[in-house]
Amino acid sequence: MKTRLLFLALFTLIMMGCTEKELLTEPESSSVLKSAVAKFKIAVVSDIHYMDQTLLPETPEDNPDFQTLLFNSYNKMIELSEPIFDEAISELRREKPDVLLITGDLANNGELTNHEIVKNKLQKLAENGTQVLVIPGNNDINSPDAKSYSGTGSSVVPVVSPAEFAALYGDFGYNDALYRDVNSLSYIFQVRENLWILGIDACIYSPAYKRSGSIKTGTMIWIQEKMVEANEKGITVLAMMHHGIAEHYTGQSTLIKGDVVNDFSNVSISLMNAGIKLVFTGHSHANDIVEVSGNGNSIWDIETGSLATPISPYRVLTIDDNFIKIEARRITKIEKPFPGGKSFLDYSNSYLAEHLEMYFNWYLVAGMKLPSAWVEASLPYVRNAMMAQYAGDEQITPEEAIKFEEIKTLYPTNPLIQLIENFWTDLPPVDNEIHIKMK
Repeated sequence: MKTRLLFLALFTLIMMGCTEKELLTEPESSSVLKSAVAKFKIAVVSDIHYMDQTLLPETPEDNPDFQTLLFNSYNKMIELSEPIFDEAISELRREKPDVLLITGDLANNGELTNHEIVKNKLQKLAENGTQVLVIPGNNDINSPDAKSYSGTGSSVVPVVSPAEFAALYGDFGYNDALYRDVNSLSYIFQVRENLWILGIDACIYSPAYKRSGSIKTGTMIWIQEKMVEANEKGITVLAMMHHGIAEHYTGQSTLIKGDVVNDFSNVSISLMNAGIKLVFTGHSHANDIVEVSGNGNSIWDIETGSLATPISPYRVLTIDDNFIKIEARRITKIEKPFPGGKSFLDYSNSYLAEHLEMYFNWYLVAGMKLPSAWVEASLPYVRNAMMAQYAGDEQITPEEAIKFEEIKTLYPTNPLIQLIENFWTDLPPVDNEIHIKMK
């Protein structure tokens, strides 16, 4: 029992991350959408966690509060969020998608200043002909962690309320919505005559902020009612929300509270029975796709990793008649030099590896009180498995598998063993490149 509690406590603190290697596999086919849509391109970005330079310290090493933020945000490159986002904007301007979906956590911790700057940067895409549609993430509204670190410490800064969020991003879904839900910030946007985007707000920011998410009863009823209309008219509906609607590895809902929406099993069934087939999500900072099936129907949770977390991915979706092609892209360069002439890829990969090891070495020994021998032996494998899970299409190398089996033999009761195995087990289908056949 004690081992199980230690294991559960460990997972509660793990949030998100990625790896440098690209893992693209052969595409698969499956019938998931009911109606064909003429050729159309959609991009998906999630968890920007934008932090403007004006809120950062001039000398980060001299600001203890900022160092604490970096330590606790071990898988996010907060100081690079601005140039990474700028590069994403530049690439999307060249890509020229018809629609860009942003599945939440636009500002690092919901700072008003960051939201205003993100809005202005997104306007460049709108001016380039892309319809931008956003939905809030758990960090975007009424966050208790919104701070500036511009001095030698930190200070609380203004945040946005739900109404202010909808007003601020009015041009990106809310002002021209076909339908608005009175119970939440959910809405439906018609991008073509036979194509709707359903933005689902499942965040909890009142009466108190929470990391977890929940779809209100009234909101689910509203979704079901609107789906009746869509089904009768033969309209394809693509949904987006921040929290996942399914586990992306076995035990995720138990081991990391708040990664998936509350009551996710019933939520996914309800959405599937309503006729929704694809839901674009974020929140866990991993690039992963899972399929939930039942009674001859399917719903796919297509999670996109965070721009601020290596591998800094985004997705491009092409709908062409009866097929959907989903491709994973990644930011490979930014306008910033790195020590020793390192590339952005080398820097980001080493950054994530080092910060994961630093944080969990402290937490497992000082916080969990695990035997130092267990931690020392297992930590590299925890790091590698986490990085692979974040990147998607995870597959352990033969060499690592052999070494991991040795660790399992030496420390069979080590709770980290199950953690590593869960991260390496990639639930179907493939995660980074896939073709889907529509009905």
